[in-house]
Amino acid sequence: MKIVIAPGAFTKYILAASAAEAMKKGVHNALPESEIIVLPMADGGIGSSEALLYHQNFTWRTISIHDPQKQKKTFSYCITEDHKAYIDAESVLEEAPETAHSRPLLDSSSSGLGEVISDASDYTDEIIISLGHSSAADMGFGMLEVLGAEFFNETGDRITGLSTKDISSVEKVKIDNLHSPPITVLTKTSGPLTGSEGAAAMTGMQTGETSSVIEFLERAMDRTAGLFPDGTELKKSLGAGASGGTGFAFLTMGASLHSAAAYSASQHNLEEHLQEADLVLTGERRTEFAQDLTGFVTKTAEAAGIEVVVLTSPEEKAFFSAGSTAEEPGAEPYLLQKIEETAGLAVKSRLD
Repeated sequence: MKIVIAPGAFTKYILAASAAEAMKKGVHNALPESEIIVLPMADGGIGSSEALLYHQNFTWRTISIHDPQKQKKTFSYCITEDHKAYIDAESVLEEAPETAHSRPLLDSSSSGLGEVISDASDYTDEIIISLGHSSAADMGFGMLEVLGAEFFNETGDRITGLSTKDISSVEKVKIDNLHSPPITVLTKTSGPLTGSEGAAAMTGMQTGETSSVIEFLERAMDRTAGLFPDGTELKKSLGAGASGGTGFAFLTMGASLHSAAAYSASQHNLEEHLQEADLVLTGERRTEFAQDLTGFVTKTAEAAGIEVVVLTSPEEKAFFSAGSTAEEPGAEPYLLQKIEETAGLAVKSRLD
């Protein structure tokens, strides 16, 4: 029996690679003679780089950067043997747990991501960036400034140290001095820059901002996008609203944007591995979203005529009886054990 294991991350602490290993162990215990193909899938969030590089050798590079509130933090990204950098932007653009939801969104900045890209530009020939959630909504202006962009107000004065609130003051942009290797961006969401699924609406909801702040940002983003070459069209692009509008900034740099799930499937040759497979196991923490990774894997497998088991779907036993503690550090051993057990039971039930 050939079984393909292709999950995403289950929690912030149980990433796709760990979940896949737990599933593999459960399947092996249930069916020792089965052929098991392990393909951890990237969803654009934390752990995407490790999922993409599961079958490759890489090293970690650790540097000092600034978080969205411009506080110092350390950050690590992956460098492969063929000189490519893999960066999880969500780890850069998330707030520290002790300050989450306690600092104004308007004071946040994406400058830390620019610092990572600048560092990676000195060591690699190509950069692959996964864009997940963000606690900054500055349209990537902080990042662009670090990379050489210049922003000016209505009197012609240069604006420096940009944060989210400053995007409403920008009247002119200069981006012809940007420098970086080719960049590929993998997005978790496909929303445009503005609108109900855009950067202001989604980031504001995630950070608990008021409707007045969200409306302020929506107007500012819609206007400011038009200051960039082709900005009026680029703001409509799928993924432009990712990570507080950072997707839009990457588009202005000429980067290519892709669905993280689709890119991951291509990198792992998912369709090829599905040939002659008997069963696919997938799953992730939040399967209620239409754009989730689980949905992508399920559609791909079903198109090939292969049965799919989604371990977090209603027909399977719930992992998260621990409730809200599922997202707390220290819950990993319990949850990994539940993933392992449920994977084994799911396979056995298909044979009965």
